[in-house]
Amino acid sequence: MQDQECICLKNFHRAGLTYGGHFTSENFLMDTCGSMRFGNLSKGVINKLEDGDIEKDTDRFVKMIREEVFVSVTTLPLDIIQWIELIDRCARGYDDLAEDYITLKDGYRAAAYFMSLHNMFEKMETTDNPTYEKIKTKLSKYTKWKKGVEAPDGNTHLKETLDFIDPATGRKANYSDDICGLLKLLGNTRQHSARAKEDVFVLIVAQNFPRLMGDFQKVMFKQGYSGIQKVDHEDSRHLQTCKWQGKGKGKGKGKSQREGKFKVVVVVVVVVMVEVEVEVEVEEAGVGEELEVLVVMVLLEVAEVGEELESNLIK
Repeated sequence: MQDQECICLKNFHRAGLTYGGHFTSENFLMDTCGSMRFGNLSKGVINKLEDGDIEKDTDRFVKMIREEVFVSVTTLPLDIIQWIELIDRCARGYDDLAEDYITLKDGYRAAAYFMSLHNMFEKMETTDNPTYEKIKTKLSKYTKWKKGVEAPDGNTHLKETLDFIDPATGRKANYSDDICGLLKLLGNTRQHSARAKEDVFVLIVAQNFPRLMGDFQKVMFKQGYSGIQKVDHEDSRHLQTCKWQGKGKGKGKGKSQREGKFKVVVVVVVVVMVEVEVEVEVEEAGVGEELEVLVVMVLLEVAEVGEELESNLIK
């Protein structure tokens, strides 16, 4: 849920709007489809984005996570700590990474995402060797990883994979004692000894290497590799096929009512005093093509702004 809250806030910033740090966890609402939106807002809270506003919202967001979401927890989980570190650094280009953080996915998606990144990394050895070597250097702290797996408290699934003897050859697989060998071990563990436990794959890795999956994703991200690109489920940055209809005093303008289907590339919501103006810029997808309309939805609930504005998204 925390990653959806982050997406919701960042989409708001991309629309050129800010809360100036004036929100709480009660302003993040979950609908029946599992989508997050803002609500229960006081009059005058929403303003145009200005210098320093992103930092105010980000600082407030981090404080909210620490003090309101995990209110009964004395020590935050490590994956949440890592994620908060990314939130704090969003101004330096980590927005997309924070929104798609691997350890906040459900177990199946995290495992699939890891394998996608691992496959990219392996191919990189021949297709982009300079980047491959750079990533190895960045993750050099995972050299000598075998001692951790072979220790008494080493994860049993990792141990089983490391000690597995191939019946066809009578030999164990060769795993180099660096990040390459460790990633290979994790990939084989996921496919074999932990094949029926994908839902807890992140926990299996975290038992001996609690920061590895986040570190690997971040290093790959910084080199331009972002894993699986997906727009086919509800938490993929709220890209959905829909139609936009507005009622009330808000003014809507744009090209979304033109004949044919176009790919909507920007949805900008601008709040000025008591008027809400929606601008939809579209880019024609191509003559003869029929593409779904993908709308980046910024769902707003504006309290007592002129007359009530009802914005409905109809599939």
